[in-house]
Amino acid sequence: MDMSPHFPIYMDYGATTPVDQRVVDAMIPWLREHFGNPASRSHA
Repeated sequence: MDMSPHFPIYMDYGATTPVDQRVVDAMIPWLREHFGNPASRSHA
């Protein structure tokens, strides 16, 4: 019996890792009030 899958399996946990609620709470003000485009030359 062949148990190998016949389709690719994506196992990148880094892209879907749950974020600790303390980190979310600390980041919310920065995401809502202190945003910007770090690649913009006009803010350098």
